[in-house]
Amino acid sequence: MDKKTALPSSVIKTVLFVLINCIIVLSSVLIAKKIRVNPSYHADEFIIITLSVYYPVIWSLLVKNFKSDINGFFRWTVFLPTALSLSLSTSFLSLFKIFIPLSVCLSYFLILISILFLISVFITVKPKHMTETERTFFFQSLILLASGICFIISDKIINKLSSAFTINRINEIIMLSGMFFFSLFIANSIPALLKDIFTSGKRTLSKPWIIPVFLSIYVIIPVAIFFKVLGGIPHVQDEIAYLFQAKIFASGRLFTDAPPVQKFFDYEFIIIDGVKWYGKYFFGFPLLLAIGLLLKTPWIVNPLLGAGAVFLFYQILKKFLGEECLSSYMLVLPLFSPFILFINASYLSHTSSLFFLTLFIYLFFKAIEKHSIVLSMLCGLSLGFAYNIRPLTAVTFTSPFLVYGTYLLFRKKIKITQVIIFSIAVILLMVGYFSYNYMLTDDIFLTPFNKYCPTDHLGFGKDIGLPYLSEYGHDFADGWQNTRDNLRELSSDLLGFPKISFLLVIVPFLIGGTTLFEKFFLGAFVINIAGYFCYYFNGIAYGPRYYFETVFFLLFLFLKGLIRVKEFVTKKLSGKNIMASQESAQFIIPLIFILLLLRTCIVSIPEKVQIYGNRFWNLDNTLEHTMANSGLHNAVVFIRSGYFREREAAPNYYGAGFIKNSLKLDNDIVYARDFGDEEDLNLMKHFPGRRPYRFVFNESLITANRYYADNLSPYLYPIPKPEVAYSSNINIIP
Repeated sequence: MDKKTALPSSVIKTVLFVLINCIIVLSSVLIAKKIRVNPSYHADEFIIITLSVYYPVIWSLLVKNFKSDINGFFRWTVFLPTALSLSLSTSFLSLFKIFIPLSVCLSYFLILISILFLISVFITVKPKHMTETERTFFFQSLILLASGICFIISDKIINKLSSAFTINRINEIIMLSGMFFFSLFIANSIPALLKDIFTSGKRTLSKPWIIPVFLSIYVIIPVAIFFKVLGGIPHVQDEIAYLFQAKIFASGRLFTDAPPVQKFFDYEFIIIDGVKWYGKYFFGFPLLLAIGLLLKTPWIVNPLLGAGAVFLFYQILKKFLGEECLSSYMLVLPLFSPFILFINASYLSHTSSLFFLTLFIYLFFKAIEKHSIVLSMLCGLSLGFAYNIRPLTAVTFTSPFLVYGTYLLFRKKIKITQVIIFSIAVILLMVGYFSYNYMLTDDIFLTPFNKYCPTDHLGFGKDIGLPYLSEYGHDFADGWQNTRDNLRELSSDLLGFPKISFLLVIVPFLIGGTTLFEKFFLGAFVINIAGYFCYYFNGIAYGPRYYFETVFFLLFLFLKGLIRVKEFVTKKLSGKNIMASQESAQFIIPLIFILLLLRTCIVSIPEKVQIYGNRFWNLDNTLEHTMANSGLHNAVVFIRSGYFREREAAPNYYGAGFIKNSLKLDNDIVYARDFGDEEDLNLMKHFPGRRPYRFVFNESLITANRYYADNLSPYLYPIPKPEVAYSSNINIIP
């Protein structure tokens, strides 16, 4: 080939890199799928050989060219696919528990690159003839090599221990240590490339079109999760109760007519009071869902409110706190939170509560800035509506801001007329609160929530909570355990990497001082924890949902902590023999953060998808699919299920049918609880002309397992017929 037409070597190497990366990722996926289907299949030797060859080849090519022009071989088309394939290959293997955990893969990788880099330095130039820069790389390689060996040895030792907790904690230390040295190595080797990448990223986030793009993503992802992972149905009893009340509101009423023989249509958190039938929750969120129902898109309500909340908090940081840079990062960071994504994809009320409370903060600062009566009124309305969604959260969330507003009033920095108008707006919504109570319970002070169960309230004692729950009764030890459970889940689900999130949240209060608003944010979080400490139930579903409304505060403090650590590490490492310059040192923490987010995408979020997509809370679409294939019409289907009033309080499968019923029970197929042939046939007197059927979906669904059960076999047959629910051909999952 003519030299003029020959391809540049950098292009050939780039193509070679991309092909190798594609092959290794594809191989990892295929192996993972094969072992998932056939657990007895092992590929340890293949994996060891592949990784042992792949890492040295890739890194030797990188090392060989590390002195080349930074804009030539070391560009994003080479570096990013390589880093991505390394992470994907090890994570796909570790995700399915093949070969070795992620931390050990990283440790092997560190050892290999360290040895290869060390060898390359020895070959290139003798240590005594090294320049200062080469000596820096040499010492860094020694540190990497020693640390990698220590990681491997420590992992081998801890795997001998019996305590899973100890193993998990030490493995986290190994992972973080590995990420630190790996990030240090990359930052020192190619600072020019990293500077270009981070500069381009900041410039892109400042573009005006980026905001609508990200807000669209915040709608699209939860909608996709709702349909593709959650099956397009509610799963938790609370969701079903909210949707039921929304149907009532959409029909133009506050309650619907009670059903015949009420126990057949009894569902948790739904009240049958004489002739009235309604949900126990406050009217705020069902009212919003009702709008979605009228538009035939109730599933879009929470994604839209979630996107709106992100935009409002972005505006708060940008306009009132002067955090121009952090506001841009806050557009991106929630996308990596499994907690936020799955709550926004559900029918739970927490997203709507977050939206109106964030709107309250925005209007609060705006009203103070403009001394506006109208904005003060809107601020009061947003707080009042938030109270009609989740009262306790509204109080705990807004307490620091209301105290601050009182302080400003005494300092005469806000007008007394603003406070009066704000108070009137709140009172108007409170009138709605008490009126709703009266219309449903005939008592302005008795909420439907407490009508359903008078002992379900804050406090301590043996008679606190729902009597049919195992959690009935509440003392200080229970509150402490619930708080620990919620904080543990929050540390894991906030951004997908446990413990680290909380450590960075408190860093601003340890390094560099804090602003007044940072104290407000932490204060709101602590007060919220204190409020739910007094509640008997931990409420964990899709994450620690009782803490959800403070999630933006935590992400903001997390980013502030990340910046403080970055500044501290940059200062400490600059000028040391393990770092070339301050320019190199400043990339260490951002690189670790990116690696952690990458781990979230390829490990944490897929784990949540597997949990929530596998009959979460014991509900799925099996009933819907069975009925669609049965060809039944004009029937009553009795669903065998646990019954909470008989102390079988675990989530049960009747919810899958209950959400299909119309308010008047006049749909083509009506779904009822199964109480045996005799009682079921007695109910049929109220549904003349319909045929009775029984649906059985395995006994395992009325056990205490709230997440999932495998190998379930649905049965649909006419009544009367001999019972088959406990025959030998049904697989019972213990």
